[in-house]
Amino acid sequence: MSATSEPVADAAKLLDTYFRRDEKFPEVADLARGQSSSSYAAVPKNLPLFRKKRFIALPDALFEQYDVMQCRCFMGLFPEIHRAWITVDHRLFLWNYENGNDFYSYEEQDQVIVSVGLIKPRAGLFVDAIEYLLVLATPLEIIMLGMSVDRSSTGGELTLYATQMTMPSDNVSMTSIVGAGNGRIFACGSDGHVYELCYGSDGWLSRGCQKISRTASPYTNFIPTFLPFLSSDNPDAVLSITADNGRHVIYALTQGGSIEVFYLGSDGQSFERVCHCVDVAQRAAVLCPSLAFDIKALQLISVHAIPASESSGVHLAAVAANGCRLYFALLPRHSYGTGSGLATRVPQGLELVHVRLPPTSQYGQSTPSAGTVDFQLAALNVHAAKCQGDFFLAAHSASDEIDQLVCTALDVGSIAKAVARNETATMTEMHSVIAVDGKTQAIAEAVPGYNLASAAGQISMPGVQASNELARALNGLPRHFVVLTHAGVNVLSKARPIDQLEWLLSDLRSQATEIANFVDIYGASEVCSMCLTLCCDTGSLGGARKGHVVDSAARVFLEVGGQPRIQETVIAGGANSVGRALSTPVVTYSGRHDGVALFISRVLRPIWNAKLISADYEVTISESVLSRIQQELVSLRDNLRGIEKQPPMGANMADITKLQTEQLAWEMERQSLRNMKTLVTNTVEAISFVQFIRDHRLSDKAARLPIASKNELAELTLRTLLAGAGSRSLCQDVILAIIDQSGGRRLEGVSDLLRERCPNFCNGDDLVLFQAQERLRHASIASTISEVERDLKDALRLFSSISSWLGKEKIDEVVGAFKEHGFFNGAVELALSCASRVSGDSDLEKERRRVCYDIAIAALHDAQLRFGEDTNGFQDIVLSRALASKDKNFHFALYDSYMAENYLDQFARIESPYVEEYLAQGDTLEKFDLLWQYYIRRNDFARASRLQESLAESSNFGIPLERRVEYLSRAIANGRSALSGRDREETERLRELQEKLEVAQVQLYLQSEMTRLDHADKAHELATHLFSINELYHMFAKPYNLLECQLMIFATSGYNDPAVVRNIWLNLLQEISGEYVGRPEAYKLVAHRVGQLAARFMHNEFVFPLDVICAYIGKMAYTQHGANTSAWMANALLEARIPPRFLFNALDRLFAEKPAPWNEPTAIIYLLTEIRTLLEAWLQRTAISSRTDFPAALVDEMLNQYLLALNALPAGELKQALQQLQRRIRAHF
Repeated sequence: MSATSEPVADAAKLLDTYFRRDEKFPEVADLARGQSSSSYAAVPKNLPLFRKKRFIALPDALFEQYDVMQCRCFMGLFPEIHRAWITVDHRLFLWNYENGNDFYSYEEQDQVIVSVGLIKPRAGLFVDAIEYLLVLATPLEIIMLGMSVDRSSTGGELTLYATQMTMPSDNVSMTSIVGAGNGRIFACGSDGHVYELCYGSDGWLSRGCQKISRTASPYTNFIPTFLPFLSSDNPDAVLSITADNGRHVIYALTQGGSIEVFYLGSDGQSFERVCHCVDVAQRAAVLCPSLAFDIKALQLISVHAIPASESSGVHLAAVAANGCRLYFALLPRHSYGTGSGLATRVPQGLELVHVRLPPTSQYGQSTPSAGTVDFQLAALNVHAAKCQGDFFLAAHSASDEIDQLVCTALDVGSIAKAVARNETATMTEMHSVIAVDGKTQAIAEAVPGYNLASAAGQISMPGVQASNELARALNGLPRHFVVLTHAGVNVLSKARPIDQLEWLLSDLRSQATEIANFVDIYGASEVCSMCLTLCCDTGSLGGARKGHVVDSAARVFLEVGGQPRIQETVIAGGANSVGRALSTPVVTYSGRHDGVALFISRVLRPIWNAKLISADYEVTISESVLSRIQQELVSLRDNLRGIEKQPPMGANMADITKLQTEQLAWEMERQSLRNMKTLVTNTVEAISFVQFIRDHRLSDKAARLPIASKNELAELTLRTLLAGAGSRSLCQDVILAIIDQSGGRRLEGVSDLLRERCPNFCNGDDLVLFQAQERLRHASIASTISEVERDLKDALRLFSSISSWLGKEKIDEVVGAFKEHGFFNGAVELALSCASRVSGDSDLEKERRRVCYDIAIAALHDAQLRFGEDTNGFQDIVLSRALASKDKNFHFALYDSYMAENYLDQFARIESPYVEEYLAQGDTLEKFDLLWQYYIRRNDFARASRLQESLAESSNFGIPLERRVEYLSRAIANGRSALSGRDREETERLRELQEKLEVAQVQLYLQSEMTRLDHADKAHELATHLFSINELYHMFAKPYNLLECQLMIFATSGYNDPAVVRNIWLNLLQEISGEYVGRPEAYKLVAHRVGQLAARFMHNEFVFPLDVICAYIGKMAYTQHGANTSAWMANALLEARIPPRFLFNALDRLFAEKPAPWNEPTAIIYLLTEIRTLLEAWLQRTAISSRTDFPAALVDEMLNQYLLALNALPAGELKQALQQLQRRIRAHF
């Protein structure tokens, strides 16, 4: 057990193991898993299994009826009304065997009564006073009488009512009359068939009462009774029937020893034949080959339904005349077992699953004290029996006049010891023999009540087998059985183990050896539990204990309990394990300890896991049950004083290690006993608390409970009330609801009552809570604002003083009340106070703090909504108070909420030392963005710039490339803002940033190109991080022949290789030309593209060779030049914003160098035409802009050369145009 766990929780866990131990006690199906069994333990002479409690002789008046008998006499038992029925010819006598002389006679008809049945009638058919139907069967008629029982009278006075319900018997005598649970009546006819006796009011088309044969052919019911020869004979006539009302099954035993099974349907309204088991003896021989008799001698005399409450896997027991018991199941063998049941299953057949051989037949001899005896089966002659899962009573014909009653019952001691050792228990029984007066006519189990001795508070023991008498020692009286003979009634008492112990202790002559033998039978733990039962009994066992019995029980408890011991669990491996054992101490508790645990578990079982509160908020456990359990626990608590003290050990113990081990064992046991004692004390108080709920009618106050508390109440058990995590808060809510319903007037009275009866449920902190709740309630009815504020502040102070144990529901409730009053500061302060009282860093404690933070943050959000547009008011009145908190975790939780709700603008309003630390956690990109904004607002541009640079280069967060470029731009701008003086280091960083930006822009263009070319993988790769200029060229631009990108890289890096650049441009221009082939005025489109490239590259002459470009475009223009086509190259390049000077120099170089085709006359004429067009446009621009940078002297000189060249060419018009242009230049400049 954990040393850090609470005592009550530890004790509750320990008790759970003992609950499971009792629940493991096997039912008959588990014990009968073998094919057959024959193990019996003899009963010690001084501990009889059954006792003849008394014999009640038939009254003389009834004996006198024998003398006047003319025909027949029949007898039977009705234990439910404590009567024996006796028929003498046509007269019926109902004898009250409890008082011996009282009997009721019925002589209203003149036919011989052959059988009588007592049936619970169908609901609603008769008046409420009629509790039973008395069915009288004669050879000619079946009569039904109503019966009422006055249970308030001493003997249960009977009254019979004529119902006018009769039906003809048709010369078929009915026997074995049984009732189904829903009021249907079945009987066995003398013709060997099963009949249903239908009754009710006559209808237009039906008779109210009639008998219907359920086993004969359908037409048999319509054959006239005077033609019996038409009815078929029944070769295997039914002798008796029995009903299993829980499973809706009827069993029929036939003359041939076979068994028929009939199913009444899931609603009990049908009648279906399931099977006919005809080879019972042969099946028995297969399961038990050692049977020492001829299987023909296995004559079945009766069948007995085993109720579902006793067995879920064995459903029927058949008794043979030789004393054998045959157990049957309605399901295949592999399907039966604990929990499989048949209450809602349709039976598929009948299977013999176990043969139980009888005990010895040497009844005239004394029973040996111990051991298993040999069997002489043929000597038994059983003619009447009563059999269930845990007992067997058989009437053995010792002579024609006298019977001996063979009694067997489960050996619960050996079974319980096997369960405690986690062993598989087998069918073992104890047996004894009792002589009875007369020949047995019927055997029945007595129903407690009237004068026999009423049951003392029978309480349900969920999960415990009915046969587990050890666990049920506190639950009622010993079982009694009634044996009816011709001489009278023998009342037998079945001795439970606790009854046997009481007999031993009450006998002053009992020796220590007898006590020791008793301990051997049941084990020290069970004997100690029984001793506590005797010491702590408050009347549930019936009668008061004699003083010396209680004293003897206390003495035996201490003497036989033994002592705890330590079991060492060796941990193998490791260097330290060499030469010595590394072990973890595991204690085996003493019998005293286990006896205490068993006793507590059995006292508490009826209510431990039972729902305490119903759906309408009423206590579900009766006051008598609660009071009895409480009294037994109080008695145990008083008896436990001193038990945890360690008995003296040997003073001369030489082995110091053994001494230390024993001391450790005793200490562990004492701790466990202290835990159980604490649980007992708390349980006594818990029961008082439940009684408090009953007394104050929680149903009237339930509306005041929180919804969560209502839900918890619906599932509340004693275990959760004692050891549940939220039980304290639930109890507070219940108490507050009761106090609140009275308007607070009963605060002191209720508090005093609870502190007196259950102080663990109402301590000083609870009183503070109630006072705080009262201040909060008063605030809701205060008449002035000042009163409201004072009450709210007082409530806050009181709640804060006990905030360490306020649960979430209570905090929610109080904070909600504060918010309703607009007391948002109080709401936040209380939640933070509760959080501050939670210490430790376990997951549970962190969760508790988080809950408090959530409540405080929710209050802040609600306050912000209340203030609306008045952000300054919210900031000054509420938020500033919250931000003054020194709880960093709260700040972080608040900021997390802002992030989650996308309230990012809130960070601009926060003035807190925790903001930077929170944002610097680096777990999201949004926080980093807020962080550099935070730096900028505080003019810390240098840190903002460096953070933006880091973000641009970060491989986290999946930052898009566009955003990386943006970060670099912002980093440069903020870096320049931070630059002061001659900070060479910062200046160098800015230069590097500028280079990174230029490379990033190239990368961004590359990404767009990769996207355009459907290389999504490469586009994604370019977005992951920033590449160097070399990486961009060798990994992307060159492999994918991205010519423009290559030029951009050359321009950015300053790479100068004219040959490479020339080749790139030629390929690029060819590529561009190819895009517009066949399109009208394609040359203009080409020129436009060249203009776009010029805007990007012309400032870097080494990557923009205009002469190469002009030569290519000029050649294109010349080849496409027609007779009607004017020169277009110069205009197109000018429109592309290429400076005229650059164009002039390039075209003039072509004229001067005359590369092919510009060495041909027509080409020269076209080239000079383009130059003329360029110069005219240039001159016009100069005139408009009044610029003075036109190189007039150079142009004039070049015009002279152009005119000289035209002298030899047929271009008079061009020559005149150039001359005119020259004159304009000379005139202007």
